[in-house]
Formats: sequence, structure tokens, C-alpha cells
Amino acid sequence: MWNETLSYARLRQYFHVVFHSMIISKFQTYGLLMGVFVFACILYQSVWLVSGKTDAQVVTFDRGAGRQYKTIETVKVQYSLEGKQYAATYLRSGTSHLQKTVAIKYLLFAPSWSRLDNVIGNWGLILVLAVLYFFVITIIFLTKEIIPMNATFALKSTPPFLWRCESSTEQQKS
Repeated sequence: MWNETLSYARLRQYFHVVFHSMIISKFQTYGLLMGVFVFACILYQSVWLVSGKTDAQVVTFDRGAGRQYKTIETVKVQYSLEGKQYAATYLRSGTSHLQKTVAIKYLLFAPSWSRLDNVIGNWGLILVLAVLYFFVITIIFLTKEIIPMNATFALKSTPPFLWRCESSTEQQKS
């Protein structure tokens, strides 16, 4: 038989529910922030899964200013959908200077938004953001001077959704 008081007491050991807010630990907050990022990446990629594909004509290759005498190489393309012309500029990302056409993906509801249909075009942005996000969040949560080891966070259903709770020792110091 399922006992309501036992299950509620067990739930309260992990999450302290107070006035529509939930108190979570530092480790749980880290997991929550990583989970939200992964969910956002999956949502972003799922939009591109239902996108259209077409071939675009290479107009020109170009070079932009980079750091320390290096240049950023780009490719300018032009494509037409349903009689309307679109132009876009992408990082070259391995496109040969001999190519006259490149495969691109475009959003069905916004055809002017497109990207190269290759590994870098499909996953480059996600991978760069994931590495940066992971390192920044991990460093913030590992450094005891930024977030103490026994810190707790409150999670609410109204803005601000997440904030750090002051511990009793911090309140005594002030």
C-alpha cells in the first residue's frame, strides 16, 4: 500500500517546497542548467530537421579581417525558392574554390535563414556554444569563492526563476 506521508517526507528530503518555490542544492542547480542548455540545443536542431534543402550557386569567395595577420574566408551564395532570390554568406568551411554550387538547408517558414548542409554548417555553432557553456558553468560551480560548496538555490515558477539563497552563516556575518 502506498503511504502518502512517507512519500512526501522522502520527497521533502530532496526538494524543500516552500510557497511555490523549490530549494535545490548546488549540484542539482548545475544539472538543471546543463539540462536546460541541452534541451535548448535539441529544440534548435529539431527546427532544422524539418528544413528544406536546395543547391545554391557560388557567387564569390571572400576574405575578412582576422587576428594576427590571419584572414577569415567566406563564401557568398545565391539561391532561389519559389521565384524569389536569396543571398547568403557563410564561413568557407572546406568548400573548394572549384565548386560552382553548394548544398544548403533553409527554414521552411523563413527561407532567408539558411546554412551550409555539411557537418560544420549543421553542428559547428552547437559544438562551439556547448564547449564554451560547459567550461564557463563548470568553472563557476567548481570555484568555492564564487559559489560556496553548501550553497542552495531557489527555483520558482515566476521571474526571477532561479536565485541563490543566503545560508544562515552568511546572514550572521552581516
